Amino acid sequence: MEKMQKCTQENLQQILQSAEQRPERLKAALNIIEHSDNTEEQKIKLLKNLRFYLLDDIHFKQQLLDNVDYSIYQLRHNHCEEE
Repeated sequence: MEKMQKCTQENLQQILQSAEQRPERLKAALNIIEHSDNTEEQKIKLLKNLRFYLLDDIHFKQQLLDNVDYSIYQLRHNHCEEE
């Protein structure tokens, strides 16, 4: 049981660390767009890049949800991969 808790705890820590990094990238991108003296064309390009980033973020969050669901499955069924 202790190995199971350790394995699941490591998975959850990794999930949380990954999730915490994403908002900082978004804030940085918005800050560049908001506080720059770019032309309209440059702002459009930046916004398109931001759109791509947001779509990537949606996929990333789906992957996080999948990882959380898998951790729940592991806890419910007392499964944990051997290291």
